[in-house]
Amino acid sequence: MAVISGKDGSVTFNSAEVLQVTGWTLTHTSHNSAWASSSTGGYRQRVAGVKDWGGSFTAKYDATIVPTVGQSAALVLELDGSDSASGTAIIDSVSLVVDINTGEAVGYSLAFSGNGPLTMPS
Repeated sequence: MAVISGKDGSVTFNSAEVLQVTGWTLTHTSHNSAWASSSTGGYRQRVAGVKDWGGSFTAKYDATIVPTVGQSAALVLELDGSDSASGTAIIDSVSLVVDINTGEAVGYSLAFSGNGPLTMPS
């Protein structure tokens, strides 16, 4: 697979595209239990445990769709217009960014946590 550009990335929230998205991140983790014992020869062993996921996105403020804290949503994170990650997420936080000094366009960032399985890009 060739390297792709993120310029066509997007975020869809409950079937509605979030406007003016400037970037997003997604982290998929596994709680891997580690131990050392009399049988491990001085090395740690691990077993895969519970999986989790979450992330964030940033956008310029557009009152059309600004999710609220605690809201649950079907979330689709598009990489390049043809491949995406998806799952149900709960909104952890929403932060508004206003820069009076420069007059930069008002933005916001949103953090979310997965609520169930995640479908990763193929």
